[in-house]
Amino acid sequence: GCARSDAKGRDNVISEFAAVSGKVMLFAAQVLAAAVFVRIFQERLIARIQMRPPRGMAAFAAEPVKALFKEVWIPEKAQKAVYVLAPVFALAAALFFSFLLPFGGFRSSFSAVWLLLAGAFAEYAVLAGAWACGSGFAFFGAVRMTAQALPAQAILCFVVAPVLISAGSADISEIAAAQRNVWFIVPHFPLFVLYLMCVSALVVQSPFNSPKAARGLASGVYAEYGGIGEELFKTAETVLATVFAVFGVYLFLGGAGSFVSGTLKTAAVLFVLTLMQGSLSDLKASRAMRLGFTAALPFAAAWTIATAAVVLFFDGGA
Repeated sequence: GCARSDAKGRDNVISEFAAVSGKVMLFAAQVLAAAVFVRIFQERLIARIQMRPPRGMAAFAAEPVKALFKEVWIPEKAQKAVYVLAPVFALAAALFFSFLLPFGGFRSSFSAVWLLLAGAFAEYAVLAGAWACGSGFAFFGAVRMTAQALPAQAILCFVVAPVLISAGSADISEIAAAQRNVWFIVPHFPLFVLYLMCVSALVVQSPFNSPKAARGLASGVYAEYGGIGEELFKTAETVLATVFAVFGVYLFLGGAGSFVSGTLKTAAVLFVLTLMQGSLSDLKASRAMRLGFTAALPFAAAWTIATAAVVLFFDGGA
């Protein structure tokens, strides 16, 4: 009897593990499919901004296929294990944080503080890959990325803090519920602008594209990557930008609500990010650091103090 019960227990554990694994793989496939649509959307919008014809769907679909079958070349001076694993870890980190999305089916309630980790993990994978290349171009790209990421992550903390104070909670579902009467983008519009700038810096897109500048650094942090490695890094950037767009919806635009409403709001945030990417000139990393530490960070800190004072004066409530 004991043997039968133990075998039944093992079967239940195996079946539960298989069910969870299948659910994870299905959701990861959905996120990657969404990333493909986001890439197509960005490609077409940037083409219109630059007044050029976009690539056809056949050429767009052929790009990842060619990357998959392209020969993997590892630089002679590279730290081979880190060089190979860095793109995989970057995509895995971006997918991990996509599992925390409220409509992901894994958790419907979680702390917004997790948001502060989302950019860091994937970014550290890119830095590790740039260091492992053994290339001067990649190294200087990594230095630039680190330089602009320092103020961006600090500013992001002070961007999220007033939202948490206004909502009276760090729980993402309660933050959305606190915006029943008015979205936080109305009282905190300057913070929303800073949020978009921080996201652009963390996913390394214009106007913070200098770490992978094609002209000055021969693609910078991706200088020694090609084929499937570069494609994994690009996919991780797209997934991470989508995750940040969804978080922005919950922090400033009243949450997703229905699936259609959430999709439209997320598309609107991605539209603004892509518009910035296609129309703004790149800033030098030194100038980005100076603007971040001397202007944006003090402003965000002062806004946090002012928000706390207002909420305290009115005895709680956004």
